[in-house]
Amino acid sequence: MDCRRPLAFGACLLVGAIGCSHHSASVPSTTTTVAGSRNPDTLDPDALKRPPKPETFVAFGDFSAREADSTASPAEQEQLRARARHAYQEALKADPNNIAAQKALARLYAVSNEFDRANETYASALKIAPDDASVWFGAGMTFARNKEWDPAIEHLTRATELDPENRSYCRYLGFTLARAGRYDESLAVFSRYEGEAKANFYLAQMLEHMDQIDQCKQRLQIAISKDPQLADAARMLVRLNSPAPAAANPAAGLPEIQQASYAEPASSMIPAPPPLLAASPRK
Repeated sequence: MDCRRPLAFGACLLVGAIGCSHHSASVPSTTTTVAGSRNPDTLDPDALKRPPKPETFVAFGDFSAREADSTASPAEQEQLRARARHAYQEALKADPNNIAAQKALARLYAVSNEFDRANETYASALKIAPDDASVWFGAGMTFARNKEWDPAIEHLTRATELDPENRSYCRYLGFTLARAGRYDESLAVFSRYEGEAKANFYLAQMLEHMDQIDQCKQRLQIAISKDPQLADAARMLVRLNSPAPAAANPAAGLPEIQQASYAEPASSMIPAPPPLLAASPRK
């Protein structure tokens, strides 16, 4: 494993132990003395004894989780995720109400397909932050990843109610409604921000994924009639009507569905998740 990871952890713990200040500190060298660096003898002994802050553990957990997502080695991935899980749990030991640690731990459980633990952790987070739209969203995506459509829709709907301007929440709700067969409701949700043409096109994408090809074509025709300039819908219809359509990813072309594996959307700490629904085996 790359030696940068333990070094990064050591740096995180050092920063947490010493605490944040406007002074810059240098790691002492056995060969040189950096001009202007602080003398270790002047450091506050009490500061060195203090345990790392919960935020430090969360930061290290996020670092390890990102590293796990970027490695192709299953053994290394498992080790990094175990390290991230331990860091989040340590953060919660220090502060059981740390919502960032709760959400990150729940996401990690979901990525590892530990859905019961993920659901329990999201439920705990909702008790702490019942008006946090991102917690409702994460819980909804976890239910949906496990094909529990009713609770998924309930939680995603609540997320859109709490944050009605969040277009990603709206789109994920639309896709989940479509996957559950609630097409009219899906269209209504998509239309809220995308208009009728794109709403029908997005629904068509999900219908193709579900092998509902005739209904898919109908929705594409409606989309094109609403907006003749909607080139993606026109190309998709041509492909489906060709004698021997080339194999294609049913989710290709969708701005949001490509990025969903029922994990939270990309943030400053969490990488963009892999493809939605298409990654799950069909029933």
